[in-house]
Amino acid sequence: EGAATLAPTITASWAPGTETGSTSATITGSAGSGNHFAVKVSSTSLPTPNVGTLITGISTYVSGGNISAVEVGDFVGLYEVTATNTAVKFVQHTLIADDIKE
Repeated sequence: EGAATLAPTITASWAPGTETGSTSATITGSAGSGNHFAVKVSSTSLPTPNVGTLITGISTYVSGGNISAVEVGDFVGLYEVTATNTAVKFVQHTLIADDIKE
């Protein structure tokens, strides 16, 4: 067995969403063939997964869409996952007030 490989980083820019209490991420580039982006919001820091790790508790995410019901200090994990929700890429962002629509 080879050593586990941490998922490479997704590049994204953050801005307030269009709904009160939401944020939005615009992801650079697109997901690989057969893959999709997903999001998870957490009150605790999310670990960087190894490539191929099954990711649970995520919701499909389209770049530029709203991520609702967030607050300052929340950790938002963006994932690129395969059709079976195994990790390809990942980035975590800690929300600040400027990221959230008032």
